[in-house]
Amino acid sequence: MRTALLLNDKRIAWYEDGHEKYASPGFIYAEKQGLHFGERAEQQSRVYPLNTHHSFWHRLNQDRFSRPVVNCRHAADLVFAHLSDMFESGKSGDATGQSALLLTPAGYSESQLALLSGVARHSQFQPAWMMPIPLAVVGSQLPDTELCVVVEQYQHGLTLSLIRQQQHALVCDNAQLLPDLGYFSMSNKLLQAASDAFVAQTRYNPQQNAAWEQSLYDDLPRWLTLLSQRETVIPCQLQTDSQQVSATLQALDCMDELAPSLEKLHQQWQGIKQDFDNVPVLLAGNSHLIPGLMDIFATQQVKVVGDHEIVRFASDYVSRLSSDVEPGSERSVSLVKNIHKTLLARTGNGAPAEQEHFSGGSALSSGSFSSGVYWLYQGVARSVSPDRGCRLGLIGSVVSDLSSATDTNQAHVRISGTATVEKISGLSAQLNGRDVAPGAQLVPGDVLSLGEQQVTFIAVEHDVAVEHGSQA
Repeated sequence: MRTALLLNDKRIAWYEDGHEKYASPGFIYAEKQGLHFGERAEQQSRVYPLNTHHSFWHRLNQDRFSRPVVNCRHAADLVFAHLSDMFESGKSGDATGQSALLLTPAGYSESQLALLSGVARHSQFQPAWMMPIPLAVVGSQLPDTELCVVVEQYQHGLTLSLIRQQQHALVCDNAQLLPDLGYFSMSNKLLQAASDAFVAQTRYNPQQNAAWEQSLYDDLPRWLTLLSQRETVIPCQLQTDSQQVSATLQALDCMDELAPSLEKLHQQWQGIKQDFDNVPVLLAGNSHLIPGLMDIFATQQVKVVGDHEIVRFASDYVSRLSSDVEPGSERSVSLVKNIHKTLLARTGNGAPAEQEHFSGGSALSSGSFSSGVYWLYQGVARSVSPDRGCRLGLIGSVVSDLSSATDTNQAHVRISGTATVEKISGLSAQLNGRDVAPGAQLVPGDVLSLGEQQVTFIAVEHDVAVEHGSQA
């Protein structure tokens, strides 16, 4: 697939044909005149902390803010605004939105994925596929072990994603989040160590001047590079109104600040590897720059996987899937749930050995196959067995025609702000283990059963428009 977005909020990156086109950190700075995004916003984050927002990707939801941020009501609006700004800032000429692959953060819930699909649909990017970043990391390397761990740092957490090999597929088992080792928290700890050094060595305290603290924050990437190179002393400088002030930051002081967080990571790691002799560790992006991280995994097989490798693999894999799978309707996004090795090994245009045939352009297609593809319709997912005829029909504002239905066991659900069971035919239905009749309303997390088949609802509302952008 030509267009891909790597959605790590440390640095949201837009790729075209495998090459980075534009990147923007997950920051928004709000002032009366409007919103500022990316690096410009990050460079104000210590000067105007109350006006700077950097957790909206991490906490993607529709919980309303106590006070709107300009015209944005909740985190979903901020994500929409950020995507819109990226497109406007990075587009070339009269470029229009193209079908895109979204590489999604580790640990996103199904409801967040569904919401993301709706948000992105209203931006100039037109998502056709989504794939979790850890799956793309492992798929690019294909380690021949039962278990693999992907480590990735986001703005508000470090994730340990467990990827298991199940028969011919790589499946994401779970993602464990360590908030203390996110970039934001780590930055605070390192800035504290630097402030202590300036106070001890000079009469200046960077924490008493927001501009000084911002200048140290902007210098953090250099510190991390030096620490990764095992430098023991890091020279730091502050520019005051009258002079330049210098201090030296000791690597040991940095490690002391990070020690409690690294100990938590060490404990998590010991719990993961206790039942396995060999657990390869894949460090995604720049996570290898976290001070002390490499020491924790010193006895394991460790490899750093760059962003370009991740995007290149994911784009190629989705292109292979696209050759076998008819794309979904204009309102659907395909979510890759596992990496199928028979598809990777395929040559020519033949279908993979265990690939099931389905028609993605219809609301009547089954939802789960050996390829690991799930369809999301405006935030509603169907998860059913491929060997049965159970189908969930979506009508009303999502798709309008069920006249071609051939299955006898169906539940028709109307989507209009809420999801309501409208008609049941064939087998009796149950909602969360209890008999259900037409008229019952569904909420995210409800499980609708038809005989032995189950359908799980992950979201029903997509109220994501912002007043100064495209309307839903």
